[in-house]
Amino acid sequence: MDDPEFASIDETWRQMDRVLLETYAARLPIDSGRSVGLARAEVIRRDREYTQQQERGRENFELKMFDKVDMREAARHEFEEKLAQRQMDHASELAKEQLDTAQAAARAAKMAAWAAGVAALGAVGIIVATAVLVLVGFEAFPG
Repeated sequence: MDDPEFASIDETWRQMDRVLLETYAARLPIDSGRSVGLARAEVIRRDREYTQQQERGRENFELKMFDKVDMREAARHEFEEKLAQRQMDHASELAKEQLDTAQAAARAAKMAAWAAGVAALGAVGIIVATAVLVLVGFEAFPG
């Protein structure tokens, strides 16, 4: 961290152990007043640096979490689209089967109507033949 506010702190203070640095900063009897000021400034600088690192870590964590949420949402959306497509395909197949069944039933009904018509003609033919036999008489036909 190169904060211009702390540029006057030399490397001796920056490399110093935290306990010794805190001792200087707390104004415990070790050295003169200038040392206390520099020690306190270095403690503040380290605290700020630590806080910034923690904030960056939290932001990175949040970004990763948001990315995971977005990925889960995208996967869920893709699954729902595929499910809807499968349902539409299935419904289409069922509708096709129903249409085929209805068309087969219509053909069967048409064939039944033709069969009924032919049977009716046959019945009419039998009635006509019977009427002819009755009118002409059964004696005209040997047998």
